[in-house]
Amino acid sequence: MRITDRAIFDGANSNTQAARERHEKAAQQAATGVRVQHPWDDDVAYTPLVKRLLDIGNLVEPFSFRRLGAYGGQTVLEALAGARGTLANVHLIDKGLCLGLALLAITGYARERRTRPLWLALIVLLVLLLPDTAINTASYWSGAALFLALYRCVVREHWALAGLVGAAACTLRQNFMVVAVVFHASEETIRRIITPSARPHPELALTQRRWKKGQESRAAVSSP
Repeated sequence: MRITDRAIFDGANSNTQAARERHEKAAQQAATGVRVQHPWDDDVAYTPLVKRLLDIGNLVEPFSFRRLGAYGGQTVLEALAGARGTLANVHLIDKGLCLGLALLAITGYARERRTRPLWLALIVLLVLLLPDTAINTASYWSGAALFLALYRCVVREHWALAGLVGAAACTLRQNFMVVAVVFHASEETIRRIITPSARPHPELALTQRRWKKGQESRAAVSSP
C-alpha cells in the first residue's frame, strides 16, 4: 500500500487537531477545577458513588462535591439495584420501578376521581410516550413518583405522611428541595387562610345535616 504525501499531511493535521483539543481541555480543567463538563457523566460523577456505597457500606465521600451537595437518596436507590446485579442495573430503579410507581399513583388518583377508562388510558399512554430527557442516572421518575405521592397525601389530608414523603423527595436531588418547600408552604397557606373561610362553621354544618335528615324523614313519611 502506497502512502502518499496527502495521507501523511491529513494524518498530521488530524493528530495536531486532537492534541490541540486535549491541551484546551486540560487547560480548562486546570483553570476552573471542574473535571466533568459534559452531561453524560455517570462514569466519573455518579456510578463511582454507587460502587463505593456497595464496597464500603456508607455514603461518606468528602472529596466529591456531588456527594457533599446532596443527601444521597438516589445513590441509595441505585445501590439497591446494583446489590443483586451489576452497576449496569442502576437504571432499573428510576426508569423501571419508579416509572411503574408513578403510573400506579396516576391510575389510583384517576380511579378515585372516577375518571373514564378512555381518558385514563390516554393519560397513561401520554406518560409512556413522553420523551426520555435523562442524560445520566440522576433522579427523574423517582422524583415524579414521590411528588405524585406527596400530592395524594395532601389531598387525603395525611399531613405526617406528606412531610415524610416531602423529606424523601429532598434527598433525591438538590433542586427538589425548593419544589418541596414551596409546595408545603403553599399547602399550609391555603389550609390556614383560604380553606377555613370557605368551610362552614361546625354548628352551622351540624344544623344543615340535621335539617337535611329532617327533610329526608318527612319525604319518606309523606311518600305513599
